[in-house]
Amino acid sequence: MSFQQPTGISSLVLNESCVSEGSDTRSFNCQYQFKGTENEAFKPQLTYFNNLLIKYFHQYQSNNGNGDQDQNYFDPVYKSLLSIVILITDMLYDTEIKIAHELFMKIESELEKKSSKLIGFQAFQIYVRASVINCMNYMNSKAIKWLQRSYETYVNFSSLLEGYQPSPLLEGCLPISEAIRMYNIFGDIYSREGLLDEAEKFLNKAWELIKKYDPENTRDKSWNRTNMGHVYLQKGKRLKAQGFDLKAEELYMESEEFYLEALDYRKKMKNDNFEAMSHDNLANFYLHCQNWKKALTHANDAICLVGNNQSFYLIGKTKCTLAQIYYYKEKNETKARSTFNEGIQIVKDRLPEGNDLSTYLDQVYQSMFGEHQD
Repeated sequence: MSFQQPTGISSLVLNESCVSEGSDTRSFNCQYQFKGTENEAFKPQLTYFNNLLIKYFHQYQSNNGNGDQDQNYFDPVYKSLLSIVILITDMLYDTEIKIAHELFMKIESELEKKSSKLIGFQAFQIYVRASVINCMNYMNSKAIKWLQRSYETYVNFSSLLEGYQPSPLLEGCLPISEAIRMYNIFGDIYSREGLLDEAEKFLNKAWELIKKYDPENTRDKSWNRTNMGHVYLQKGKRLKAQGFDLKAEELYMESEEFYLEALDYRKKMKNDNFEAMSHDNLANFYLHCQNWKKALTHANDAICLVGNNQSFYLIGKTKCTLAQIYYYKEKNETKARSTFNEGIQIVKDRLPEGNDLSTYLDQVYQSMFGEHQD
């Protein structure tokens, strides 16, 4: 995998020579080990991240960490923080999800300290990216916290964003794209929390912005359609439980259409990992509908696409789907238990401790086998 520097922040690259030998910033050295082997593929990103972090603390310390600086001081500090968060988000899209979260944790305390002073476009971008990082790591409560800050900041200058016409601004970062992300994340998190009407409302807002300002944005289109699929599937389940079978079936059909539309967009992205996510969603959808053949096909497609990407949690999530097929269709409890245990352990290894996906999978395991997963 070739490393591409994030768009618009090349001017922030620097060497360690800008920091004095006695500076404490040298302690911020990114070294990550995976099963005893250094992750060589991401060494350029980690080095670049380290340089940005050094620059940030150099700027902050050169002003004695004082909060009384004028706007000329805050601009470069904001740019450094923004550049770090953008870099981390770009790593997410290469599905180095746990690494991205670990890097974010290095600067989260700084964001907390500065949050009351951050203003304007850069603050909005930082908060949205922070919520993306936590959302993709299934850290739902943290994602909600950063989303609330995003929305508060957004409301203060929404008129500027809504009227924004795409043109170079803030070193190539388009604010409207962050607004789209924010609404999509709201929809994602609210659907996880079961707040389905609110989720649908935010997803519709995101879709309106995409159509108006960024119709070629296949990544955010796929995210939006995926989450609309989640919303309609859950709404269908609720109606089914209440005995409204015909209405539930209508919602299931709409859910399937959304999932298939998301798959089409992700195929256009030519990113195997994101395409695998759509196959995993369809496997879960067909599992619920007891269409075992399609569920198995999409689960196997997801695993095949992920291939040798051993850092990606999705392979574990998909194995848990396969385990449910073995349990409910094949009535093979031994095979199901073994596969589920393998899958949930992969998820726990590749997402941060306390992630909500592991909690959910443990609940599924308990419903199947009458006990918590070890």
